[in-house]
Amino acid sequence: MTTALMRCGCAGSARHNNAHDGLEAGHPSCVVHIPAKAACEPREAPSLEGRFAKCGEGCAIVPSSVELAFFEYRGPDSPAALQDCGECGYYESAHKEGRVRSRECAGFQPHGPYEYDHYYCGHSGWD
Repeated sequence: MTTALMRCGCAGSARHNNAHDGLEAGHPSCVVHIPAKAACEPREAPSLEGRFAKCGEGCAIVPSSVELAFFEYRGPDSPAALQDCGECGYYESAHKEGRVRSRECAGFQPHGPYEYDHYYCGHSGWD
């Protein structure tokens, strides 16, 4: 199965059983961000050449690929680069909703591209 990159930034490594928003049943989706609409909307895949992905626990670094388990692209123009605050780490939406106190952060500043993409290496098992 060829894996698509979804608008949420993750690989669409699952298939969504239901048709919705003009998409047929069985379309690719991200299992992490469902039910968000972005989890089912494919995006043009950026070049992953020269990029590396780090397991969330930091135990393994490998070349980036949408075929990696739970892959999330975090490079230029990714949701993580644009919606994570580079000062405090909270999402942009938390700033807009007033959940970030001024002593924690002076104001939302996009993080920008991360050095590594994310994936899961299987270090804790698969069940």
